[in-house]
Amino acid sequence: MAEASSTSTTETLLLPLRVWPKDDANKKSLPSLIQRINEQKGPFRSVTEASLEEEIRAQEARDAQQDEDAADDSGDEDEKPENEAGRRETLLKAKEEILKQVG
Repeated sequence: MAEASSTSTTETLLLPLRVWPKDDANKKSLPSLIQRINEQKGPFRSVTEASLEEEIRAQEARDAQQDEDAADDSGDEDEKPENEAGRRETLLKAKEEILKQVG
């Protein structure tokens, strides 16, 4: 009976094997790149050195802000508890609850 249940489990666990998608040569071609840039930024005539520098500064500011946010989020975990005895009690209570559930 155990064999029948394991056989039905293996039969229902079918995984499709697909070929990894290949890079599209058209996406890397020059006409394709020019078309995508025109769609994203508009015609090249409207692009100036000043506008590109401004865009670079804005992107760097966004990246710096995201880095600060990530550092702030991880900084909360690095803080030491003020009351080590309280932390120890909390851990002991959590351990007891786990042991009760496990058996």
